[in-house]
Parts: sequence; C-alpha cells; structure tokens
Amino acid sequence: MAAKARFYLRAGTPIVWVIWPRSGHIDIWRAEILTVPATVLTLGGILDGEHVLSGFTDPVDDLFLDPLRPEREKLHVRSAFYLRPPQPAQELN
Repeated sequence: MAAKARFYLRAGTPIVWVIWPRSGHIDIWRAEILTVPATVLTLGGILDGEHVLSGFTDPVDDLFLDPLRPEREKLHVRSAFYLRPPQPAQELN
C-alpha cells in the first residue's frame, strides 16, 4: 500500500488516506514525506480533511463501527458527512 500511496502522491494527489480495518488505524500520506506515513491515526483520533476537504472531520472510531449494528446510526449523527444506509425500495403498485 505504501507504493500505491507514493504513486498517487507523485501524480499530484495532495493527501492519501490508507485505512486498515483489521488493525483499526489510518495512515495519512503527504507529498512532502514519501518514505513513511506522515501521520498515523488510531482509535480515539480525529480524521481531518485538512485543506483538501476543508471542514471535514470524523472520529476514527466511527469509521470502524460495524455497519450492521443499530447504534451505528446514532453515533454518526455528529458526523457532517455521514450517509444514511440505503433503505429497501418500496414496491410500486
């Protein structure tokens, strides 16, 4: 994944997030540091869109919630970029 992150950064992408669901952390890569992630966020941290997605923030914990658990929707109310899970289509009569 490091090679892929460097590829995108060299192509002009300003920031790359590599999300690791099994270990529950996020590597944040920036063009000024290509050898290792510039930042590593763990549970309890806040993911920030910086200048690329100005105003975007989301608790790292929320990204690793089980989408099938009902409390997920309650916890995501505070996230400005939360998208509600798709609802079943209603049948047309």
